[in-house]
Amino acid sequence: MQPIYNNKQRSALELALLVIFAISLLVAAIVSVIRNKIPMSPPIKLDFAAITASVPQGRQWISLNEWRYSKARNNFVLASKIVQNKLVIAFAELTYILAPDITDPVKFLENNISKRPTLKIADKGVTTRDGIEVYWCYATAETIPGGYYFTAAKLPAGRMLQINIFAYRDEALAKKMFDAVMKGLSFEKNQPLEDGLNFVNNLKQKKLPTIILDETGPSMAKVYLVNKTVPIDREVPKKNIFDSFFVERFSFSNDPSKPPLHCKSFFMRNAPDNITSYTLFQSDLSFDTFTWSAKHTTLQGSPIAETLIELDRSGLLSSTNIHAEPTTATIRPGPLAVPEILADMIATQLLNYQAETIYIDLIFANGQMAPAQFSTVKPENLNANTKDIASAVKIQFLGFPDNSLTIYFDKNNKIITKIENIGGMVVGHRSNAKNLINAFPEWTEQIKEFLK
Repeated sequence: MQPIYNNKQRSALELALLVIFAISLLVAAIVSVIRNKIPMSPPIKLDFAAITASVPQGRQWISLNEWRYSKARNNFVLASKIVQNKLVIAFAELTYILAPDITDPVKFLENNISKRPTLKIADKGVTTRDGIEVYWCYATAETIPGGYYFTAAKLPAGRMLQINIFAYRDEALAKKMFDAVMKGLSFEKNQPLEDGLNFVNNLKQKKLPTIILDETGPSMAKVYLVNKTVPIDREVPKKNIFDSFFVERFSFSNDPSKPPLHCKSFFMRNAPDNITSYTLFQSDLSFDTFTWSAKHTTLQGSPIAETLIELDRSGLLSSTNIHAEPTTATIRPGPLAVPEILADMIATQLLNYQAETIYIDLIFANGQMAPAQFSTVKPENLNANTKDIASAVKIQFLGFPDNSLTIYFDKNNKIITKIENIGGMVVGHRSNAKNLINAFPEWTEQIKEFLK
């Protein structure tokens, strides 16, 4: 008589059943633990946004212990999830959005849910936390059963806080997660952000470029010799140790057919990059509308990249990559946003402003936007031995804590030196056209043409 299955087959079958049983017990244990009590993290603060929140943490939860910045998405995220067999069975995600396409929280929620046609709204409401209205919707779905919570809160300066919560096949768990996250959510008064709003509004009303025009005449040029070796506390050596240079020229026009403010810049960097960059910025005096083109090439003239960004009167910023196959992206900057090309002017005006620290969103020539903290540096913290330095402003790029730009001024609030820490120290020494030509005689013709 032949056996139905041999011992090896039986052993494999028994092992498979044991594995399935173990997984079932594990899932049951996870659900039992998180349903009975959801362990929450200590309060995690996003300092510049003045938001504090907690997310599920411990045991099977995979959690971030800080808000993470996404350069591509222009937001900060705090999240926690449970993953089983490579599938997410529960998550809580908070997103601080710098430039939401929709600033009305109710419409923002409606748009978010409309992207998920299988969801059915079961309940909705609004909760107030520290004076901020948090709108929420609860939904279910047949395709991926479970409980879904979506929330949106409109914050100062056109920001938005989004919270998404999900629990697979467990609506009660989703409710407990929602209640726990909402309980740990708090908003504080954000004075540097309010000061930043007032600062930008004042600049727009005063028309910042006219301030510079009154001081310098119809045009203003800035020349920097750049290297990675000479620190701020040493005199610039006479011999040529500079490997790069940067030239920037502002001009103003009364021609009504042209934008009144023009700024062009030229940057050359030798090894290891061997590149040149040319930009042209044209704007109204309140920088509510502008165009900004940037072209990057090798020293031999071969194209590397070319972009064009434009802010239209509706407040929509479009950026187009021209050199590669054309692609266009859009964002809608908020009231804190200013072009990065005005950073020097902003830093100079901050020296005489009532606040020592402000938050501003900087728009870059490639169309990306990033939050930045501008702070005046106290005299005892200047760390500079040169007698000409009287003050400084430090610009901290908030998504990248190790990246900064410090601008040093003399007693007349004129820029002397700039030190950039972005993947290494780069020092720019304020100079003039004569010194620039002496340091880079092979660029004489281009420099003279640029500055004329």
